[in-house]
Parts: sequence; structure tokens; C-alpha cells
Amino acid sequence: MTQLFGAFGLAIGMAATAQAAPITGGTTEVTVTIASTLSALGASLSPIGTATLSSGANPVVTFPITGGSTSLTGDLIEHNGSGLRITGTNPTTTVDTQNYLVDTANELVDADVSINGASQGNIGLFTLGSSGLSNVPLTLTSSAVTALNTAFGLSGMDALTTSTPIGTLTSSPTVGSVAVAAPEPATITVLGVGLVALAAVRRRTRAAR
Repeated sequence: MTQLFGAFGLAIGMAATAQAAPITGGTTEVTVTIASTLSALGASLSPIGTATLSSGANPVVTFPITGGSTSLTGDLIEHNGSGLRITGTNPTTTVDTQNYLVDTANELVDADVSINGASQGNIGLFTLGSSGLSNVPLTLTSSAVTALNTAFGLSGMDALTTSTPIGTLTSSPTVGSVAVAAPEPATITVLGVGLVALAAVRRRTRAAR
């Protein structure tokens, strides 16, 4: 009997991990520690859309969370309609990064990027220093390093690298109720495996009598 309940519990437990709770709101804040370095290079920051930017040596950019989901395997946190603009003066360049997606499972932040109005597509922009959501260090991905150095003509000692500290991220999502939609195919498969295990346990139990 213990084996029977154990097999059934395993099936239900594995199915539960496949469910994701919807994220309904909240904010993500990024403390930009590289702002003074950008200023020394003749570049400045400004918010896009619904983002806000504080003043100071290490300004804080606040992005409203517009959706996403959270589960035992990680978080997907959406920030549609907001972003950050980097404007350089030598050469005159504008880089827009917006519609951020924080993916804690892969420790990555994606964004839609455009340079001087020309779309570069959606690229992995930042690497997260951990899978958490509080004071997470941000560094640039290799793709972002190449794009930004090229756009702003940075080289030598001035060039950005994948180890250049960008800032820290703290995200505070509002999580709704656990989704109760129809099970996904993977969930159905897990349940099927669990039921097969149950049947096998029952057959062994009967044979032992």
C-alpha cells in the first residue's frame, strides 16, 4: 500500500511542477553602476516608454512588470512597453533596448535592440549573476559587447567586456493563482507514466498474496 501511494504521489508531484503561476504585475529595478563610466565616454541614459530613471551617480531604472510566469524551474518576467536608451555623442549614436524578458532559469535578460533606429532583433543582453531576484549582478553577454563596442566605437581600455559590471537587478513580481488550464502534453505524459507505475505495483502486490 505504501508503494502504491508513493507511486501515485510521485506522478501528481511531477505534474504539479509543470504548472506555472501567472505573474500579474510588480516592478523590476536596475541600479546602473556603469552610468558614470558611460558619462566619461560621452554617453547618457534615458528611459523609454513606461520606465523611469532616477538621478545620481548610480541611477535606478524602474521597469513595470507586464506579465510572465513563475514555477519551480524558474521565472519568466516580462517588461513590455519600457526600456532604456543609451545616447553617445562621439560618434552620434542611439541604442534602444526595450521589452526586457528576465529568464532566471537560463540566467539571462533578453531585449529588443535597435541602433540608430535599425532593429537588431531580440538578443540576449545581460547575464544574471545568479538565479535569484534580489541584488543580482548584471554583466553583458558576448553579443551585447560586440554590438555596443561597434556602435559607440569603443576599443582598447575603453572597450566593454563580458566582465564589465553593469549594475544589479532586483525584481518584485506580483504572482497570481496557480494556473488551472488543461494539462500540457508533457503533464499528461507524466501522469500516464505514474498510472502505469500504479498498475505495476498493484500487479506485484496481488502476485505476492
